Amino acid sequence: MRSMTGFGRAELTAGSQQLTLEIKSVNHRFLDLRFRVPPHALGWEAELSEEIRKFCERGSLDISLRQKFVASQGQMAGNTRFAIDEKALESLEQAIELLEKKTKRTFPTELEAILQTGKIIVAIEETDDKALVLKDLLPLFTHALNNLLEMRAREGANLKNVMLRIVTEMKDDLTQIAQLAPVQTQRIKEKLENRLSQWKLSAPIDPNRLEWEVALMAEKSDIKEEIDRLNGHFQAFTEATDSSKPVGRKLDFLTQELLREVNTIASKTSLIEITQLTVRLKSNIEKLREQVQNVE
Repeated sequence: MRSMTGFGRAELTAGSQQLTLEIKSVNHRFLDLRFRVPPHALGWEAELSEEIRKFCERGSLDISLRQKFVASQGQMAGNTRFAIDEKALESLEQAIELLEKKTKRTFPTELEAILQTGKIIVAIEETDDKALVLKDLLPLFTHALNNLLEMRAREGANLKNVMLRIVTEMKDDLTQIAQLAPVQTQRIKEKLENRLSQWKLSAPIDPNRLEWEVALMAEKSDIKEEIDRLNGHFQAFTEATDSSKPVGRKLDFLTQELLREVNTIASKTSLIEITQLTVRLKSNIEKLREQVQNVE
């Protein structure tokens, strides 16, 4: 079982370029891939997506590739050229001319002043797109993806421990409910007899009829089937957490079934003790559902 939350990072220096690949993953109903790569690497998205789909079925993944040119021995870092922004230069000259008119002073346009603006003479980094090829990126991508999967596995193990603790608490509460269930029939009979005595009926009650009514109400309030199904769901949930395959959707379905059965018990019961236990069960199911949302 793996979590959908994770992070993988890998770096590679190839010649004069340093590549940094980061993959961030969070929970998502489906597999959602978003790439942030240099323009000349956009054509690789299909190949990289296919590689990710081999290992991930769900999650929102943000894949970011940064390319930086670094200086190697005896070489410059990248290819830098300088250019003049003619429109910016023209605007500067007009501004100086207007300033001279306003102040009646002369302001010489010196090179230092132009450089200080940082807008007139601009540096342009020219990169050789052919220097970065997919075969160079694949080992980097594989390393980052493996790091991501390792983290998702660790997070999945943590999620498993948390969820199994919650399931254990719920099983304990269900055991108490099972022990209290037989008391319901006696409580129903006592409640019905008390009501009949309060009504002070003129004719005596047929004992057989009373027993029949008690049996009918006991049948409607019987929760044995719900208890059996809950135990079955607990077992299925525990077994699913041991699977190496994606089980997030199955666990989500099981939490829905758990809630349905607990709601049925709550609607049938007439014991305040069982009602209190169902409230606690619902609270734990909500906690369980929050954890399940992060499972792949």
